[in-house]
Amino acid sequence: MALNKINANSVLATGEWVKFEAPEEGIYKIDFNLLSSMGFDPNTIDPRTIKIYNNGGKVLPENINKPRPVDLVENAIMVVGEDDGKFDQNDYILFYGRGTDFWGYDSTSQTFKRFHHPYSNHNYFWITYGDINGKRIQDKPGLNTTPEFNQNNTLAFGFLEDDKINIGKTGRELFGDDFSQAVLSRTYITSLNGRLNNYPIEYRFRFINAFSGSLTLKLAENGTDIFAQVLNGYGNAKYRFGTSYVRTAEFNGTLSDNRSVLKFSIIPTSVTTLGYLDYFEITYRKELKAFNNRILFFSKDTTAIIEYYLHDFTSTNIEVFDISDYANVRLITNHVQLSGGDCRFQISESEGKVSKYYAVGSYNYLTPVNPVSVENSNLRGIQEGAKYIIITPKEFREAADRLKNYRENDALVSVSTIVVDVDEIYNEFSCGTLDVSAIRDFLRYAYDNWQNTPAYVLLFGKGTYDYKDVEGYGDNFIPTWQTQESLIMIYGGDSFTSDDFFVTVDGIDNIIDLASGRVTASSLSEANNYVSKVIDYELNSKRGSWKNLVTLVADDGLTSTTYEGSEHTRPSERIANEFLPPSFDINKIYMADYPVTITGSGRRKPQVNQDIIDGLNNGTLLINYIGHGSPELWAHEIVFEKSVTIPQLHNSEYFFLIAATCDFAYYDIPNYTSAAEELVLLPSAGAIAGFSSARLVFSGLNHSLNYQFITDLLDGPRDTLNLLKPIGAAYFATKQIHNSVNDRKYHLFGDPVLRLQVPQYEGTIDSVNGQSLAADVQIKALSDTKIVGKIIKPDNQKWNDFNGEGILTVFDSERIKLLEQIDNFPMVIQGGVIFRGRVSVNDGEFETSFVVPKDISYENKNGKIIFYFFDDNKDGLAFTKKIVVGGTDTTAVNDGDGPEIEILFDDASYYNAYLVGPDPKLIVKLSDDTGLNTTGTGVGHSLEGILNEDEANPIDFTRYFTGELDAGGKSGSVNYKFSKLNEGDYNLLVKAWDVFNNFSSEDAFFTVVNDDQLVVRDIYNYPNPFSSSTAFTFQQNLNKPIDVKIKVYTIAGRVIKVIERKDINQKFVKINWNGRDEDGDVLANGTYLYKVIVKTTDGEFSQSALGKMAVIR
Repeated sequence: MALNKINANSVLATGEWVKFEAPEEGIYKIDFNLLSSMGFDPNTIDPRTIKIYNNGGKVLPENINKPRPVDLVENAIMVVGEDDGKFDQNDYILFYGRGTDFWGYDSTSQTFKRFHHPYSNHNYFWITYGDINGKRIQDKPGLNTTPEFNQNNTLAFGFLEDDKINIGKTGRELFGDDFSQAVLSRTYITSLNGRLNNYPIEYRFRFINAFSGSLTLKLAENGTDIFAQVLNGYGNAKYRFGTSYVRTAEFNGTLSDNRSVLKFSIIPTSVTTLGYLDYFEITYRKELKAFNNRILFFSKDTTAIIEYYLHDFTSTNIEVFDISDYANVRLITNHVQLSGGDCRFQISESEGKVSKYYAVGSYNYLTPVNPVSVENSNLRGIQEGAKYIIITPKEFREAADRLKNYRENDALVSVSTIVVDVDEIYNEFSCGTLDVSAIRDFLRYAYDNWQNTPAYVLLFGKGTYDYKDVEGYGDNFIPTWQTQESLIMIYGGDSFTSDDFFVTVDGIDNIIDLASGRVTASSLSEANNYVSKVIDYELNSKRGSWKNLVTLVADDGLTSTTYEGSEHTRPSERIANEFLPPSFDINKIYMADYPVTITGSGRRKPQVNQDIIDGLNNGTLLINYIGHGSPELWAHEIVFEKSVTIPQLHNSEYFFLIAATCDFAYYDIPNYTSAAEELVLLPSAGAIAGFSSARLVFSGLNHSLNYQFITDLLDGPRDTLNLLKPIGAAYFATKQIHNSVNDRKYHLFGDPVLRLQVPQYEGTIDSVNGQSLAADVQIKALSDTKIVGKIIKPDNQKWNDFNGEGILTVFDSERIKLLEQIDNFPMVIQGGVIFRGRVSVNDGEFETSFVVPKDISYENKNGKIIFYFFDDNKDGLAFTKKIVVGGTDTTAVNDGDGPEIEILFDDASYYNAYLVGPDPKLIVKLSDDTGLNTTGTGVGHSLEGILNEDEANPIDFTRYFTGELDAGGKSGSVNYKFSKLNEGDYNLLVKAWDVFNNFSSEDAFFTVVNDDQLVVRDIYNYPNPFSSSTAFTFQQNLNKPIDVKIKVYTIAGRVIKVIERKDINQKFVKINWNGRDEDGDVLANGTYLYKVIVKTTDGEFSQSALGKMAVIR
């Protein structure tokens, strides 16, 4: 039945339900005791209302337009003793059951087919009672006439498909036993009871040569060779895991004890030869002879009256069932001739339809296993629906409900949200069996039937290719869709995973109809951590120009074997120049612009590694990487390494990740987290969401996808609150255009309803030096420049009650730099920062003045002005390129003095503090009466730091400088975060210039200690000796409050004074003492001891140390 037909309610909506398994094909029995053990009370059940449901055990069709069960399907059953309306001790239920592997007849191909479920080994049956009477097995009357055929044998089948390993860690196929130099052969024994020796045995098998070279495969049955063939390997083909061979063989001999003893063996050609047996199937003909009082058999494909002769039952209590239709089993009645252990009956059969029968004698029924009580659910009964669906496993329900509550009640834009348990989807749409199409079918059902048509879907949990958990990690919480292809990544086939499958619900194209995202949490703590990040990002993100900064990283095109020129730099430049809104600030980290270091491990560019870490830690809205990659690395130079880079991230401003590279988001490997996943899941740091590929992809196709997505993400239309569309909407828009196989490998990781923290509102730059910007205005070196503007409301009127501040940045004109490493490719360099400072906004207006540094381009080309403004609740951006930079103001006066420099760590209030942790925040305070030079473009005039005299690798502080509020560029500070410094002593030299290029420098010495413990050093009192008063001082390393107690002792050890201070938030601690004891008396001359006891206020850490002092008057 079609999915888009509404069904008012699921059968699971009401009643008491138990699901169980019936794994072996046959007739099953549930008696009084078993029914009771399932949790039912048989004494309260009207047996006439007992019902059993099952959907047949087949995988759902991926073609969404093909028919499928609309709900759980009620199966015909027999309830012996139900007529009196009571379930008595001797009453019982009979039904037909089977697992997920069984044989049936395909009338189209006129062959028998084995059905094998790729996703699950469990076919669930459901039992309930109450309400109307249940569906019952009907009679199929036998005939009493002259038969046209007498059938005393049947085709029979055996098989082995032991799902053990996914060779390439991709695709949905699992393979079985391995063959190698260590295991040259394996033997498989299969009982072929009743086999007729005058008919051949036919074998069909699939073998994988998982080796580049050839091997010889041989088969023998009971010692007789029946097959030998050389199976070629995949040779020099890249990205292949094996070559598949499906072959057949035949055996005409006699079997000992009716047992197939099938031996597979290989002749290797190398010590690394490797092969896998996928499956083998055995087709043979057997007599209609019962074994264990049971037999399953098939009719012939013909139109005729056939008489069947069954024998070797142990009594005349024989029942024959027609099980051709699993839901409508019938019992053969009338003219069934029973004699001793024999049974004869006649049935009229029809060509094109092969009947399937099952006979059981002496009541030798099978017994169901694994009963589980199941709560009611009614996804099919949802009518109003919601815009946002969160699909979650039970394990993460708490986190999913938190996200739902936030989206509906606390977010800036409310989005109606429904949380759905993935097990309920399986229960209602695939009869409780894991089937990826069930998730898609549920979404199709919601899409077609809900009043509030869903637009966004979050798959809230890790998914893997290991549907059957053969690897044993149990982390396939929300399964993936995988291609059938599992042996070829690219070049001849494409094995990949794509969440787009789940949201392609309208038609059979590859164009998604809803936006999906996935959070690959593997635990409740990871799920909760991510929800906390979302809430923190949208509600509590720190105001700052990071919201307007995009970081572009480009591979240099050099590999160990090839040279690709500007293959990765050119598209990055196109993004910067053509696809990013011009109001964005850009941080370019192009590897071709960095020097090479040759190491024992190959080419490296360590400054790129550091600049990526610094760029992320100091705040960026988005980072976009183009180049070579893997699940853990960027580029052959390893400029990003999961195990090294991610531990160094401590950014509180979460970024959005775009990685247009291979495999960086290979998220579906069990018990493994790719770098893209880890960045998104990283608690309180890392990425807020990401867009990247889970498989091998091609650079040219990546580029066009990257262009479209970044455009949709950052430059699309805004809503009534002037907010950007959610990231899922951008993903949706991109996938409407880009839906090739290459594109489908890209996933959105994160909450699809999330909105990037791009500045919300707009302002205008109205004048420069009193001149309107109707035409370009020139600014000159050393000139005093004034900029005036205003804040605009969404109705384009001035925002008169807007009061706050902003960061105004004036950029010099762009320049071109030729990248020698890639054939002098021209790279556009953003102009130097002429001015960056904080500016007050009062009544919707702002203005500032500053002196233009001497180090400008003098090109008389356009620069740009960006003003990021904010108050406590909102922010926005003003932008113009209507300035021309060039010329010099010759009237300016040079005072000849360089800037004043003060170096601090972690907090501006931590004066004289030098004990820091591995990730200290550096604060450099600068001031100059004429103005500070922050352009970073003058030769030798960069605002920079030299760590431990490493002049070859200066730290450029230009990007991290911001002027003080309304200081006009005459004072400001650098805020820079170091990452994972080793413990030890350091020297930092800071260099700075003013607008006239007057130079200053300042040294600072600091010590890095482990920040997971309290360290107290340099405990002194000064002066010492003292006469009337002294001060106790020491250094401590933690950024948390401490309590201090100082005990003063006589030489004899008597305590004469206790000094206490609570809740101290200083690293350099100074405590004054008036030199008097507890009684207020002045201390006598002499020597005294003191003990300083330092504890963190929360009680986590404590340290103490002794000192000595003298009193002399």
